[in-house]
Amino acid sequence: MIDAATVPMVDTAATLGVAFDKVIEALRDQAPAVGLPLAQHWQDRLAGVEAELMARTRGANRHTKRRLAGAASTRSTREADRRYRRADAVTENPQLGDAVASGDLGAEQLDAIAEAAAKSDGAAATDQGLVDEIKTANPDQAREIARRWVDDHTSNNQRESTHRRPGGSFAKGETPRNPKGSR
Repeated sequence: MIDAATVPMVDTAATLGVAFDKVIEALRDQAPAVGLPLAQHWQDRLAGVEAELMARTRGANRHTKRRLAGAASTRSTREADRRYRRADAVTENPQLGDAVASGDLGAEQLDAIAEAAAKSDGAAATDQGLVDEIKTANPDQAREIARRWVDDHTSNNQRESTHRRPGGSFAKGETPRNPKGSR
């Protein structure tokens, strides 16, 4: 039985489903040289909207966030965590969600910012210089720019703590001076 509160959601889902089906049909009719870039563009824009919606769940526990992101159903836990890092970055800087949703920033560029933000207590998400630099870079360059930013803006203690397991222990072969366990 559908209650009255569910009816608007069902109507919205049906309306959006019809519109999205038209977009899919139009994309399928394109030559690969046209359709593939368009499909990527729309995927990125949808990723921005998804990050904005997930950012609204601030305060939810990690289990709830993973469930909402589709973990254990349609996505791996790793993918769900990546999507929530995006949402955390958008929570810190809502303009990031706007930029991805409008197509000014790609989803992989947002991932680079989100990863840096996760390693800097959110600071990377609000660094406009970093965001501007990543906007002009391809995804591979964006990851390198973000990695350098983290190295320049975090202390050795912060970097070491990102390698520790919960409870402060290190993985096999790791030490405080050798966090990755290399010899």
